[in-house]
Amino acid sequence: MTGLWGTIAAKLLRISLIIGIGYGLFHFYEVYFVQAMNQALTPSAEQEKPMVRVSRIRLISYTEEGDREAEIFGREADVDPKTQEVSIRPVTLVIYEKGERKATILAQEGRRLQDRRQEFFELEGKVEGTASDGRKLFTTRLLYYPRQDLLKSPARFKTISDPHILEGDELDYYLKEERAEMRGNVTMRFHETKEALEAERAMGQEAWR
Repeated sequence: MTGLWGTIAAKLLRISLIIGIGYGLFHFYEVYFVQAMNQALTPSAEQEKPMVRVSRIRLISYTEEGDREAEIFGREADVDPKTQEVSIRPVTLVIYEKGERKATILAQEGRRLQDRRQEFFELEGKVEGTASDGRKLFTTRLLYYPRQDLLKSPARFKTISDPHILEGDELDYYLKEERAEMRGNVTMRFHETKEALEAERAMGQEAWR
């Protein structure tokens, strides 16, 4: 019941933007909460409303039941008051499942976007993901669809899961089912040694970051 009332409150508190020195920015929309500090308006001739540039941003996503679904941190962000799109640089995305941290993903830039069917997050530029059990993912572009519990990598990727190393052109990973679909030129190396795995992790971090 508490989660339901939290969701209703978040929907009712659909505030445009509250900007004040020393108070930060608090923005409620749908089942999201954005908190940021040090705002600055960046007007554009093509926009009816100026873009809001903020620093130290934190965005929390909730399920329809009011449970925490994802959390995003960034050093700097642009918030579009009209479309409610948020572009964050650099970005840390934390995905939760039943209140527990499922995965942490780092990227040079991230965006919260909305298409006609659903919302999603786009991460770009040397993306590195780490699952709660230590599995690693390296790629240059990653899409996260919260309502489908789906991670999509439309770019070349590498995963390291002891003791296997997998590479391919495209990846769909369903978080709840822990099921992966790979396409393109896929290669898999089985039963690698601990030294080989550590070397691959270091090479992955150096190459993708």
